[in-house]
Amino acid sequence: MEGGAPPRPRRWRSAAIVLALALPGLVALAIHAARYWPFIADDALISLRYADRLLAGEGLTWTAGERVEGYSNLLWVLGCAALGLLRVDLIDAARILGALGIGGAIVCVAAWERDAGWPGRLGGAIGGLAVALTGAAAVWAIGGLEQPLVALLLALAVVSARPLAEDVPSARLALPAGALGLLCLTRPDGALLAGLVGLGLLLARGPSRPSLGLVLRLGLPSIAAVAGQLAFRLAYYGDHLPNTARAKLALTAERLASGWSYVSEGATWLWPLVALALCALWRPRRSAWLWAAPLVGWLAYVIFIGGDIFPGRRHLVPAVALLGFAIASGATRLLGSRRAARLGGPLCALALAWQARLSAGDPANQSAIDERWEWEGEVVGRLLHDAFADAQPLVAVDPAGCIPYFSRLPALDMLGLNDRYLATHPPPGFGEGWLGHELGDGDYVWSRRPDMIVLCGPRGGAGACFLSGRQLLDRADFKDAYGLVTFEGRGPRTLRSKIWTRRDGAIGVRVDDAGVIVVPGFLLTGKKVVATLDDEGRIGAAIPAGGRAALRLPEAEGPGWSVDVDASGPARARIVRGKVEVRAEGEALHLRGLRVERVGGG
Repeated sequence: MEGGAPPRPRRWRSAAIVLALALPGLVALAIHAARYWPFIADDALISLRYADRLLAGEGLTWTAGERVEGYSNLLWVLGCAALGLLRVDLIDAARILGALGIGGAIVCVAAWERDAGWPGRLGGAIGGLAVALTGAAAVWAIGGLEQPLVALLLALAVVSARPLAEDVPSARLALPAGALGLLCLTRPDGALLAGLVGLGLLLARGPSRPSLGLVLRLGLPSIAAVAGQLAFRLAYYGDHLPNTARAKLALTAERLASGWSYVSEGATWLWPLVALALCALWRPRRSAWLWAAPLVGWLAYVIFIGGDIFPGRRHLVPAVALLGFAIASGATRLLGSRRAARLGGPLCALALAWQARLSAGDPANQSAIDERWEWEGEVVGRLLHDAFADAQPLVAVDPAGCIPYFSRLPALDMLGLNDRYLATHPPPGFGEGWLGHELGDGDYVWSRRPDMIVLCGPRGGAGACFLSGRQLLDRADFKDAYGLVTFEGRGPRTLRSKIWTRRDGAIGVRVDDAGVIVVPGFLLTGKKVVATLDDEGRIGAAIPAGGRAALRLPEAEGPGWSVDVDASGPARARIVRGKVEVRAEGEALHLRGLRVERVGGG
C-alpha cells in the first residue's frame, strides 16, 4: 500500500507500541501526583463556580447581576460542565480532565521518535517519564486548572505536525489545525502558542510560498476560534478583554523581574532535564523547530506577564511538555549508536533519578502539599449555604473560589478577578505588588452593602490582608454596621471562621410591621459563643452552660422593653442601655433568635 494509508492492523500495532512506551511515564505520573493529593487551587473553584452556575441555568456567570468574564479557560469550564451533565462531581471532573491532559501529553511525547527504531522508542519513553517527574505536571494533573488541557492540545499539535515539517507526502493538516484551534479556546494566550507552532513549522520547512500557504491553512481554525470567542465576549460580557487580564496584567519592571525569577528558578530545579534536552541540539532534525520555537516564545511570554503565584509553577506546564519532545530527541541521539548507548543509557537514568530528587525538594512543589486552606473553605461555604440559602445574603470575599463555590450564595470578589469595577479601577502602584492580589476599593465594597465579609482566608479574622479589607476597617462607621461573628462549621470537619456580619442586612436585625425587633440569635457574641447549626439545621448561637451572649441594639434604647427568647433550653434575657444580653440557665443551649418589643408606655 505504498503511497496510501497504512493498513488498519499496522495502525493499531503502532498505537499499542506508543502506549507501551508511555506506560512508565503514566505510572510515574500517578505515583507523583498522589504526593500532592488533595491539592486544589482556589482559582480552579472559581472556574467550577462558572460551570456550576451554567449547569443551573444561570449562564456563564460568577454571581447574580453584572456578567463578568472572571475565567480565562473557556473550553476547560465547558469541559467540566459537560462532565457535570453526566452527574460527575465538578471537582472530580476537573481532576479527570487534568489527569487525561497530562497523560495525553506524555503519550504524545512518547510517540515523537517512534520511527527512529529502538533508540527512538526508548528515547520517547524517557521523554514521557521526564515529563511525569516534574512537579508542574504532577501538581496540575490534580490541581483543577486548565494547564493539562493546554499541554495536551499543544503536544498533539506538535507531534501531528511533524510529518508536515518533514514534508511527508501523506501528511494531514486537520489534526494539528484542529488541536491549535481548540487550544485558542482553552486559554486566550493559546493563540500565542498556536502562532509559535506555525512559526516553528515555517522555520522547519523554510520560507516559501507553499510553506506560507500551509501555515496559513494551519492557523485558520485558530483565527476562527479567536474571532468567535471575541464576538461572544463582546456580545455576552460587553468587553473585548477577559476581566482576568485587566486584574493581572501590568507592564512594570517588577513584573519582568518576577517573571525572570519564575523562569530561572524553574530551570534551576529542572536542570537534569534541561541538560538532556540540550542533547537534542546535536545534529537536530528540522522538525525540532516545532517544539523549539514555542518553547522559547512561551518562556519569554511567561517572563513578560510576571510568572505566577500558584504551587508547582503552573505556567511551566506547556514548557515541560515541549521539553519532553526535546528530551525524547536528545535521548534518541545518546542511544543512537552502540558506543554512545554505553554512556548515554546511564546518563539518562542518572538525569531522571536526579530530577525525581529535585522535584521532591522543590519548594514550589512542597507548597502544593502544604496548601490545604481551600478545603477549609468547603466547611465555611457549606455552613453558609445550609444556614442562609433562603435569605441569599451577599458575601464579600477575598478567597473568591472556595467559599462562593461551596456556598452558592451571591458573592462580591474584593480582589477584583470577578468584579469589573475593581478590575477597571486599579489603585496607584498597580503592577508593583503581589500578582492578582493588588486590586481593591473599600468605598466601593461599602457601597455594595455586603451582608457578610470574609477577610484573608476561609478562617476570616478581625484584621485585613488586602486593600479592600484594610480600607473598610479604616472607616469610622464600619464597626457600627458590622460585628465580628465566630461561625463554626461541622461538616465535613469542624472549623471556625470569624466573619464580619452586617447587623441590618438580609440576615440581620429587622423590625416587623408591628414594631417588634427580630434578632437572629447567631448575631449575639460572647466568650466561647459560636454561631452554628442545631440538629434541625437552623442557625443560631451556641452558648455554653452559664455563658452569656450579647448584642448592641440601638433600636431598643431606653426603658420599657421585653424580650422573648427562642432557644433550646432555659435562658434569661434582659436589655440594659440598648444592649440585649442572654444567659444560659444551667445548661448549654442553642439560641435561635429573639423578639424584642416595647411594653407599656415606655
